Amino acid sequence: MVKNICYLFLATLLVSCGADSALKTSQGYKVVLDKDVATQKCQETDFVYFDLKIFNDKDSLLQSYENAPEPLVIQIAEGGVTPDAPNPVMETISMLGAGDQASLYIPTDSIPNATPEMKESAFVRYEIVATEVMDQASFEQKMETERQEAERASMEIKEKEEEEQAKAKAIVQEYLNGKYKGDIQEDENTGLKYIILEEGEGEVGKPGQVVECNYFGYLTDGTPFDNNYKYGRAFNVNLGRGGVIPGWEIGLTKLRKNDKALLIIPSELAYGERGSPPIIPPNSELVFYMEILNIFY
Repeated sequence: MVKNICYLFLATLLVSCGADSALKTSQGYKVVLDKDVATQKCQETDFVYFDLKIFNDKDSLLQSYENAPEPLVIQIAEGGVTPDAPNPVMETISMLGAGDQASLYIPTDSIPNATPEMKESAFVRYEIVATEVMDQASFEQKMETERQEAERASMEIKEKEEEEQAKAKAIVQEYLNGKYKGDIQEDENTGLKYIILEEGEGEVGKPGQVVECNYFGYLTDGTPFDNNYKYGRAFNVNLGRGGVIPGWEIGLTKLRKNDKALLIIPSELAYGERGSPPIIPPNSELVFYMEILNIFY
């Protein structure tokens, strides 16, 4: 499976104070080597896997990418950083080797598309840990191995579709028959209804996070119309990005990791008067069986 090879994504990431042995990027941003253990540092064209945490100027965690759905990886530019296209994150990573850790400090007013939380700070600190470094040939071999593994995993998921569909459909039919009437909760602002079938743990999803889930969708006569198993993978939703129907955006902020639930979504929070021909008729209420596998960031 092709991983996230991060170039532009890192333009919005960034902080902590202290340390005497500070370095600087070509733009003058401070870099502190918090942990310097690698004898072999990154070379041009190397691929570097890394973990990333973002802190504000009070050292409170804003974001963590340690449990991202796919590991972060960046390729060190050939020829180094050019003056007309500086990349402070890449510059910082290029100073590291496997096992090293550095903090990059960037003033908030220098961060493109800074989040509202970032704008409350004078600067942000990007805590970067280089976890693995490999040359291009090794990286390409790793990608091929992971592609083959992903294909096998996808086939296994597809083979489970019929079995999982039967389980989900039975639960949805129980709801349609009135079994969970006393368990229905409703979002007062939107009319979305939901039922927690099995409780998970942790906090509910929030805008800016990624929710990984399994799902099966049904019309209110029990007709199935979609699920993620037929695609051979779990489904990821970037909350707050508008990539899914409003009912999902709202419903997923009610659920936690490992929750199993039903979302009952009114037409106006789904496909409305137009429907989604030829499968979903106009003005259709939809029922989704959901399993929340993880919540990232």
